[in-house]
Amino acid sequence: MIVPTFSKIKAVDKEGNFTDEIHNFFDVLLQQMQGNLSDDGIVFPSRTQSDINKIVSHSNPNKKGTATTFFNSDTNQLQILINGTVKTFTLT
Repeated sequence: MIVPTFSKIKAVDKEGNFTDEIHNFFDVLLQQMQGNLSDDGIVFPSRTQSDINKIVSHSNPNKKGTATTFFNSDTNQLQILINGTVKTFTLT
């Protein structure tokens, strides 16, 4: 899910109405949430093995947190990155 960056923008005009910029921010945010979080469940981002290798890389400056979940589109498996190790969800 791509969450829009919240910039320092004016939120309301002189009449107390949302500005176009803040309205657009919420439009994008809500579209992303509706597309990825729904009554049907959470949609995990689909990534190729090459993408996953880049995410796992110690040189990845964008690494976030200790747990990242994604769907491996090459192997058709749901996987999670926990403390630098990729684990695959299996059903038994």
